[in-house]
Amino acid sequence: MICGACGANQLSHDVRDFPYLYKGKKIVIASLEADYCAACGEVILDAHGASRLSALIREFQQRVDNGEKKSLDM
Repeated sequence: MICGACGANQLSHDVRDFPYLYKGKKIVIASLEADYCAACGEVILDAHGASRLSALIREFQQRVDNGEKKSLDM
């Protein structure tokens, strides 16, 4: 499959942990299934993966914005 971002023919379907940084706080979203570009790092999600990622990021951002001090692991 060709990457839509860089045009490289290096997309691979894989399950990886996905790091995310927001306002200096970092989480790692475990086991994100997607197509990953080895050339530019682009991540292409299916509808389920995109929905899961969006929900977890939204929850994480709310927790950071509310000043929660407890573990922010997702």
